[in-house]
Order: sequence, then C-alpha cells, then structure tokens
Amino acid sequence: MQKAIELLTKHFNKFVEELKQETNQCIEKMANLFSGEEGEKLQNEINKLLKKLDDQIEHNNNMQNKFKSAKDKLKSRSKFPCKKQKREELLKALFNGSSITKEELVKNLESIKLELSKKLNPEDINVLTSQRL
Repeated sequence: MQKAIELLTKHFNKFVEELKQETNQCIEKMANLFSGEEGEKLQNEINKLLKKLDDQIEHNNNMQNKFKSAKDKLKSRSKFPCKKQKREELLKALFNGSSITKEELVKNLESIKLELSKKLNPEDINVLTSQRL
C-alpha cells in the first residue's frame, strides 16, 4: 500500500511540474502576442470590441426596461382577479406572437379594452412593435 501511495505521489508531482511548465509556456506566448507594435494594435482592437459589446449590452438592457415599462402600463388595475388574469392572458398572447405593425398593435389593444392604447406614448408603441421579448 505504501508503495502505491509513493508511486501516486511521484506521478502527481511529475504532473504538477509539467502543468507548471505548460502554464509558463502559455504565459510567454501571450506576452509575445501582446508585445510590440502588433501587440499594441491587437490590444486596441480588443478594447474597441469590448467597448462595442458593452454599448450593445447597455442598449439591450435599456430596450428591455422600456419594453417592460410599456407592458406594465397596459396591465389591469382592476380589483377583480378574473379581470386581471383575462387581461394578462390577452396581452401575453399579443406579445408572444410574431411581430406586428404599430396600427395592428393599437387595433389589438383597442379590442382588449377601449382606449387601452391611449395609455402608451409613441415611444412605447415603437418599443413594443420593434422588439419581441
């Protein structure tokens, strides 16, 4: 049993050393990749892409918040649970479908409740018709 433990320890130590060497080689390759003029260009390009990605994420979050806000304006304020549930189901069906035009959205909202579309401003309507979440 002691011999097996010694062999496992020896193999483990060898594995750790090889892993350290491989890690150091990777570090050297990365340092070479990012050094010099080409490395600086690469870093600048990566930074530009990260900034662009960050801007897209921020835009998407902003649009999701606007979408949720617009949908919240359409929720029923009724004290009767059955009315609330019916409105929720109708709105869910409306927003889970394929994309629709602004005119179709207004028409569908009016079919749910008269003047329901009046709760939305033009920006809300644009958000609801341009994005499906």
